[in-house]
Amino acid sequence: MRYPLLLMELLSATPESHHDRPLLAQALLSIKEINVNINEYKRRKDLVLKYRKGDEDTLIDKISKLSMHSIIKKSNRVSSHLKHLTGISPQIKDEAFDEAEKRFRLQERLIKSFIRDISLYLQHIRESASVKVLAAISFCDIYTDRSQLDPERFQRAHRSISDKQFPHFQKERAEALVIFPLTQLLLMFAGPHKLIQKRFDKLLDYDNCKERAERLKDRRVQDELQAARNNYEALNAQLLDELPKFHRAAEDLFTGCVRAFAQAQRDFTKLTLGQLQPLLQVSVCVCVCVCVCVCVCVCVCVCVCVCVC
Repeated sequence: MRYPLLLMELLSATPESHHDRPLLAQALLSIKEINVNINEYKRRKDLVLKYRKGDEDTLIDKISKLSMHSIIKKSNRVSSHLKHLTGISPQIKDEAFDEAEKRFRLQERLIKSFIRDISLYLQHIRESASVKVLAAISFCDIYTDRSQLDPERFQRAHRSISDKQFPHFQKERAEALVIFPLTQLLLMFAGPHKLIQKRFDKLLDYDNCKERAERLKDRRVQDELQAARNNYEALNAQLLDELPKFHRAAEDLFTGCVRAFAQAQRDFTKLTLGQLQPLLQVSVCVCVCVCVCVCVCVCVCVCVCVCVC
């Protein structure tokens, strides 16, 4: 407040004909606009902090704050919402906010879907690795000719993948660098969700006051309308300012996690191939053994059918 007063004193002491007077007048207008913007920004911040603090109240605190005024306000909100849904009264639209909210909700769904898909993928890889270990054990049991190759190598390789490579890929890479950071990020969506709901409530309050002000020309009703409008516009402006910033920060973190998972998957695949490539000969033998077993089973079935006939 010191600077506007100082400029006002300078302006009043400056003659009309002085060449600095227009510049002083312009500076005074600019500093007043700056003060208004600062005060409005502080008011918006205080409003956001107030609603965030209110959401942290316990159930007993919320019940203690319940009054006839709050009950009437909530019932009026429900009434306004029903009027909007049925088309009885038009709803105030803000395309910029609607687009920001849409991007916010789509981003949240994308992150949830990615975490779910990664978790399912890890589960499938874990089950596949376990099945391959059992297959390797069975192969060692049925393969008796160890003069040409050692079937134990086949079993050791799959045990190494199942017991060492995959747990490291899952715990140290996928969960630590991808799933955990994204899960923490999802928790941060709760704050904007609450403010979006509060903004919707204040919009309904503004609609109610606007409808009353059109019927009644009372000064008190006009003051309530102005207060409701200020609260709605403050929350709306704050969300329009913060939602794009939140979206960019979340997008950067999500992109980093996707890259981390791609690198982890690449390293895991490389290690797995390193374990399995020397076993190509063993794999061929496994296929031969499986084919022989299948042929034997088919022959047995044919013999049984012939006997039955």
